[in-house]
Order: sequence, then structure tokens, then C-alpha cells
Amino acid sequence: MPDWHKHVWTNLAAQRSDGENWQEVSAELAAHLEECYQACRNEGLAERPAVVKVLGQVADWQELRAELEQRREARRKQRRFRHEPAAYLKELEQRFLQLTLPP
Repeated sequence: MPDWHKHVWTNLAAQRSDGENWQEVSAELAAHLEECYQACRNEGLAERPAVVKVLGQVADWQELRAELEQRREARRKQRRFRHEPAAYLKELEQRFLQLTLPP
């Protein structure tokens, strides 16, 4: 049986420096892949075709990693606004002032 945790960590999380959050994400994804694998096996697929079918669910690991990072950044900004609204708004104001409007 495949080691889904190792596969996910190798393809998704190993490049991240903030390991704690990515350990949680990779564990959830690995559990999902394991469930899908077991469902394929229960349907009568042999091990190799089941693995191929499950791995086909993630077409591009880099794209998935980028999407997860974007969502993580959005959550970070939401938390920052809730905990430090004045600092967050000041940063937005500074960014806005740095924009140059076309003539």
C-alpha cells in the first residue's frame, strides 16, 4: 500500500519553511488520498490501477501548492485585520498612496 503521507509531503509540503501548517494540510490531503485509494480497492481495482487513479486527482502539485498558499495568505490578512485593524488599514492606505493614477 502506498505511503500517502510521504507522497504528499514530497510533492506539496517539503518545500515549505513553515512546516507546522503544511503538516496539517498534508495530513488532511494524505487522508483523503488514502480514502480514495481504499474506495478504489473496495470496488475491485488492483493496487497499481488504484494508485494511478488516485494520483490522477492531483494533476499539478505546483498549482495546488500555489492555490493553497494564496488561500493561506488571504486567511492571514483576515486575521491581521481582526487583530490589528488600524495597522492593516494604514498599510492599505500607504499602498494606495503609492499607486500612480494615469493622467
